Amino acid sequence: MAIMIKFTFYFLSIILFSSFNVSLTQSSKPFFESAQHGNLNEDQLQILDKLEKDKTVNDLRLVRYKNDRSLTNKESLLLNLYNDIQFKAIKTEFKTYSSTSWAWIGGPLNSNDKNNYVRLFSSDNKISGFIRVKEKFIRITPLGNHIYAIYKKSPSNNLSSHPKEYPSGALFTRSKKIISNPEKNNDNSSGPRTSTPIIFDVLVIYTSEAESSVSDPVVSLINQSEQDANDIYKNSLINQFIKLNVVHKQADANYIEDPSMGVNLERFSNTTDSYFPYIHDLRDQYGADIVILITAGGGADCGLATTIKAYSSEAFAVVKASCMDEEKRFTFTHEIGHLFGGTHDTVDEEDIIAYDYGYGYWVYAGGRPYKTVMAVKATGNDSEGNPRGRERFLSNPFASLAVGISAGTFDKNDVARVHEERISEVAAFKTALPPAFDVTISGPSSFNCNTQSWVANVSNGGSPFSFQWYHRWECDENLRIPCDDSWNPVGNNSPILNFYLCTGNSFLRVDVTDINGNTVTDQHYIQGWEEYPKINSDFDESKIQVPNEFFLLQNYPNPFNPNTTIKFGVPRLANKSINGNLQLTIYSINGALVKTLVNQNYSPGTYSINWDGTNQLGSRASAGIYVYQITYSQGNRLGYKEVKKLILLK
Repeated sequence: MAIMIKFTFYFLSIILFSSFNVSLTQSSKPFFESAQHGNLNEDQLQILDKLEKDKTVNDLRLVRYKNDRSLTNKESLLLNLYNDIQFKAIKTEFKTYSSTSWAWIGGPLNSNDKNNYVRLFSSDNKISGFIRVKEKFIRITPLGNHIYAIYKKSPSNNLSSHPKEYPSGALFTRSKKIISNPEKNNDNSSGPRTSTPIIFDVLVIYTSEAESSVSDPVVSLINQSEQDANDIYKNSLINQFIKLNVVHKQADANYIEDPSMGVNLERFSNTTDSYFPYIHDLRDQYGADIVILITAGGGADCGLATTIKAYSSEAFAVVKASCMDEEKRFTFTHEIGHLFGGTHDTVDEEDIIAYDYGYGYWVYAGGRPYKTVMAVKATGNDSEGNPRGRERFLSNPFASLAVGISAGTFDKNDVARVHEERISEVAAFKTALPPAFDVTISGPSSFNCNTQSWVANVSNGGSPFSFQWYHRWECDENLRIPCDDSWNPVGNNSPILNFYLCTGNSFLRVDVTDINGNTVTDQHYIQGWEEYPKINSDFDESKIQVPNEFFLLQNYPNPFNPNTTIKFGVPRLANKSINGNLQLTIYSINGALVKTLVNQNYSPGTYSINWDGTNQLGSRASAGIYVYQITYSQGNRLGYKEVKKLILLK
């Protein structure tokens, strides 16, 4: 028999419900259990302390939930949030970002209700919840060890969108530049139409300081911002034409933030300094049209884009992590809106005007303000006296903020049209690099005087392929017998090599060439059944075989990343009383010194030197072709010089 369950305490409970009746069966159990403050560890207390000091956090409760993955299979949830708030939700979408990151997206039974929603984001088995119901924004923040904080989040009124002025450098031009001939609105159309959404890809980098500045995982905040953006496009009636896709997100543990948001943005977007040296290659790799940096700092500012109406080289922005945690601020979408060409509302006296119809929109109606995502100036409070945030709309005269309230005007306020008109261009800023042509050798790593098989496994590239196999011995300066360490062709033009080996360690190599003439290579180390005899402690060192002449071998492996070994030999010389000075130096292909590996006296013998791909300052050298040179001199007389090339991979 069904009975009414009355909750006499405040905590969030989520219950799987077969049908959305207002009554619950006697067997129903709360999704969360109540948790006690006294059971928290030091790390959990630190997160809780941060929340309790946040003036926008109200009615905070502690709960426990142990089975985070069970949500992945739930089609519906009944959320008893507080005694006076109940939310019945059905799943509208489930997203999998990675093996440890996913999202449960839901809405009310009434699919026309755009104001209320449930979003649960999981990252590393920690759920972050974003729930909107009855004009309340309710958050779930993980404290760790399956303990969660549930609280109401009020909008903050102490943060601006972004600074108007830029301190120095290339970004200074934004605050001084005025586009003198903005594109005019010639008709009331909403731009070009497509049958399917055009996707633009966004790469997101976040700093360690950003991770520490917020209570929720930054990854969950990024996922929430992606969902916000696409919901805003949907509400603005352009989701059938445009879609945002976070193509990759990555932490940067090394960057130390500058207090200035403008300086961080200039470092992030610059191609000529040492900050974020990987970012442009990473952007090319993923084909990211827009690149966002998430930081902790920025003072009272929430975000900053390089310019309004950006082109490919300018498509960078910085967003403050704590602003991504703010209800109805939508900084992520706001800064991207600037890069598309949208400006603030008309009363903001924007310095750059790319489109005369590209302003955000605000209006007072029914005793309260409404403002779209790009607007900044409208002020006012909601029914409970909290600062009124932005609505989930870009300005668009065809969309409605509420019944009878348009979201824009045809002559000035149509940022949605700006997005429609630029999406084809923005989405073509970058194209992901094709999968790399590569080969790996699989097969035995040891042998016992028998014939065995190795396979060249090719990925990507254009078929047909040609194969050339090679073998060489691993030679050691302490071997007591002669050893040939040159590469010798073996096998035939086949991806499979059948080869007999017995005594001694050695290497196999395969070179694969595709139909386009591109060649890739791989090497495979094999340990022999019995090693060649080596010098022991009783062996006469005078009998050690040393080279008859100088030599410099090709580095191995080559190409390489991150390390390679360079071998060279020094023979016995006529003047045995003088040990000569040997230099081994890396140069760029243009002749600039990169690093001196060796600069000292060497006795006769064979030597191996490792290069870790760094320069004289210890920084990582960029990928490319380099030259390594060896010189040997006695006194003022140059005795030997040889030069070879090597390739450092990304």
